[in-house]
Amino acid sequence: MSKVKRNILQFTLFKFVKKVVLDYIEDEYDLKVYKEYLKEKETGTLKTYSHKEVWEK
Repeated sequence: MSKVKRNILQFTLFKFVKKVVLDYIEDEYDLKVYKEYLKEKETGTLKTYSHKEVWEK
């Protein structure tokens, strides 16, 4: 395998691993936010806003 091909393969592998790690972090964050939502909903402390309220701010 030529040096150029090896460098391209390594770079591609690096990008793949980076994407997998970032996706994992994003999934963990989404799960954390969802659990917080469920907790607030269960305890009655969840505050929701209408579209009108959001656009006024």
